Amino acid sequence: QLEDTMLAFRAGESDVLLSTTLIETGMDIANVNTILIENAQNLGLSQLYQLRGRVGRSNRIAYAYLFFPRDKILTEEAVARLETIREFTDFGSGFKVALRDMEIRGSGHLLGSSQSGHFADIGYELYMQMLMETAKKLKGEPIKQVVQTQIDLGISAYLPEAYISHSGVRMEIYRRIRDIDSREAMEAMEEELLDRFGDLPKEAMNLLETALIGSLASTVPFKEIRRYGDEIRCYFVEEMMPPIEWITQVDKTLSPIVRMHLHKNPRLIISPENPGDTQVLLDIFERLVLFKEEPEGYNEP
Repeated sequence: QLEDTMLAFRAGESDVLLSTTLIETGMDIANVNTILIENAQNLGLSQLYQLRGRVGRSNRIAYAYLFFPRDKILTEEAVARLETIREFTDFGSGFKVALRDMEIRGSGHLLGSSQSGHFADIGYELYMQMLMETAKKLKGEPIKQVVQTQIDLGISAYLPEAYISHSGVRMEIYRRIRDIDSREAMEAMEEELLDRFGDLPKEAMNLLETALIGSLASTVPFKEIRRYGDEIRCYFVEEMMPPIEWITQVDKTLSPIVRMHLHKNPRLIISPENPGDTQVLLDIFERLVLFKEEPEGYNEP
């Protein structure tokens, strides 16, 4: 009966097929372009990915609608799974989905029988980065060298466990915060955290602002930013020093809050009224990047 039903659907004798998750593998019908998945919060990430793959198997635009009860409070893992399916929509994104599944469930024993477990939080991002770089090398893709600025502002900047309890979700948020590269992206993340988890604690807000400071600092580029007493010292990458026009513009516009030390260990020194005020530091770094983009055309507000 199952085979007859599938053959009839394939032949176009009916326009709608009502099924269980049995169809997640083995069904390949080119003219099917829409799938509706009920109670999607109960399915695993692999199941959701396979079910979504049942449509869009031709040149026709396809749609996958995932539904969950309006009055049901989803677990953090369920939210992470649904957001992953929404985020990775490109063709061939299965590898990224698998990595995210590892991040949500834990990687388990890679060479053993256990397929889920608890991956140590410390070092996880480094592991993921190395894995992605190795995959790019095997595919012959270039690996972009990016300056990773080390930052120590002497403040608490993290996501408290009391704020986001699930370690997998917390690591996912850390990963996304690490990718913040503009004020717009930072504000969007702030709004999302507020919507999902409530008011941001001071430590979480510090983390968002510090992440953006690090992104801006890598553009200059600075190799290290460290607080010494009331000073914030920003050490240049000596092989990648900014042009003299940038240095002159910074010295002319931001002095005396900002000054240069260009001899041994060249650095830029910031002396704000409150060294722990990340918002003030963020404003300064945004102006430093603006000077680099438009060294001659910047008009001080």
